[in-house]
Amino acid sequence: MRFGFVFAEIGQGLRRNASMVVSIILVTFMSLTFVGLAGILQLQIGQMKNYWYDRAQVAVYLCSSVSPQEICPQGEASPDLKTAIEAKLQSSTLAPYVDEFYFENHDQAYKNFQEQFAGNSVAKYVTAKQLNETYWVKLNNAADSQIITESFSGMAGVEEVRDQRSYLDQIFSILNAASLASIGIAALMLFSAGLLISTTIRLSAFSRRRELGIMRLVGASNFYIQLPFILEGVVAAAIGSILSAAAVVAIVQYFVQGYLAARLPFTSFVNLNDTCEYRNLMPRERGQKVVASNRKARHDYHIEDTYEAGLVLTGPEVKSLRAGRASLIDGFGSVENGEAWLENVHIPEYTQATWNNGPSRRRRKLLLHSHEIAKLAGKIKESGYTLVPLSLYFKDGRAKVEIALARGKKEYDKRQTLKEQQDKREADRAMSSKGKDW
Repeated sequence: MRFGFVFAEIGQGLRRNASMVVSIILVTFMSLTFVGLAGILQLQIGQMKNYWYDRAQVAVYLCSSVSPQEICPQGEASPDLKTAIEAKLQSSTLAPYVDEFYFENHDQAYKNFQEQFAGNSVAKYVTAKQLNETYWVKLNNAADSQIITESFSGMAGVEEVRDQRSYLDQIFSILNAASLASIGIAALMLFSAGLLISTTIRLSAFSRRRELGIMRLVGASNFYIQLPFILEGVVAAAIGSILSAAAVVAIVQYFVQGYLAARLPFTSFVNLNDTCEYRNLMPRERGQKVVASNRKARHDYHIEDTYEAGLVLTGPEVKSLRAGRASLIDGFGSVENGEAWLENVHIPEYTQATWNNGPSRRRRKLLLHSHEIAKLAGKIKESGYTLVPLSLYFKDGRAKVEIALARGKKEYDKRQTLKEQQDKREADRAMSSKGKDW
């Protein structure tokens, strides 16, 4: 096959059908840009869900003088009720789930309302007494909000218990609808691009029908005749694809990170690495990178079995781990209600994150197969068994933890382990010095 002739025919066809080629490039560019932005929007929704759901609080609204009579027949919440609510939040039943809570009185609620609705005419007609006094409860795990809701709903003097995640669900449902709409538009435009490419190929072939007839007379194959026209469409579509990829990267780099992230520092936005991973413009991280190890565990415990588990983390926690900041000392694992948890592992606050980092030693969910969880649950019920984290690492870009089923060593076992370690070090030193003498 004469490639020089094929390339010459492609160039000649692109020049002859310049307007159609530009149309293909533009339609491909717009459709793939819509696809890319829809994907980025889905990534942003997922990141915002992880970010805000972990920070969502439960609001316990107390009855006020303007509360509905059928809900609050006793009127304004009494000091005794506030004392009872605080005692309940600090009780052994709810305290394990509560990270912190604070009380907002009428004046504080009024001040926050005025700041939030500054410049809005509604702010002029609201008084402090019209706003509920509220207990704001931040949980160790936002998924446990139902426990707080059930504990205070229907309690005399409590008007309403509201999980902030219900507001977030409404926002994210709108964003999901917008994302699906953009995907639908993108699919329609891709279909149009395909029709335009096929039409361009037919028109290009029709305009050169005499040349094609001569080529058939001299014995040229159909593939040899059709190849330049097919490649014309491929080249035009490839140019549109490259421009689309560049546009998506530019939008994330300069609009999302350069503009939105700077002006809206209270939330988390997708970055260029997320975009490139989605569009497959750069390879994913490969290999294993250890963040923290628990050397003391092998000294204090007999390791019987080990498991590799995934971790449910927030965005700032992942960034903190990538900076190599974590400690497994005093960490342990637990199994409750068919779910495995990593407890008391220290992941410090990410200094460049927003004002609301999560607790550094919060409870984190472990991702294990159901049969593994069932096996661990059965073992740790036996006397002397516990779950101990051995190492925390990234594997192919994903945070993992190696967790061990272990039994505590007796004092003489620890002395024996220490003696074996000392003997090994002495043997290594002896071999090293012998190697130097040789």
